Amino acid sequence: MKQVIKNLQYIQRSIDNNTYKEQSAIIHLLLTETIGEVKQLKFFYDAPYTSENYLKHHFTYIQLAKKEKAKVLSDLNELQDEFSKSNVNKNRVIKIVTTLLETRLGKQKIEGIMNRWQSKSHREVRTARIFAD
Repeated sequence: MKQVIKNLQYIQRSIDNNTYKEQSAIIHLLLTETIGEVKQLKFFYDAPYTSENYLKHHFTYIQLAKKEKAKVLSDLNELQDEFSKSNVNKNRVIKIVTTLLETRLGKQKIEGIMNRWQSKSHREVRTARIFAD
């Protein structure tokens, strides 16, 4: 995940420095590598629960995480398409890269949803590690 973020930061710097045209081959290679890494990446989350018998909400979290991973892949593919055009839409590229970096590849949104979960019983809240691949 660190390498994916470094690659996105490199792309962001090349846009900010206006050197993306000269580095288009490197950027294309980085995006191809990044897409491959994200496909192989497993996103881990700590999901709250109170009882082993009531874990249905974990399935929902897993589905949301898979959906967010698909959005990240879609955004990376869109970035690759933007850089393959002759006229790169800088504003669109900046928006996509900034969104991916600010949300830590979509993890922040899912963690926010998980943090809103509240127990309806008075039992101790525990966490379980779940992942989406």
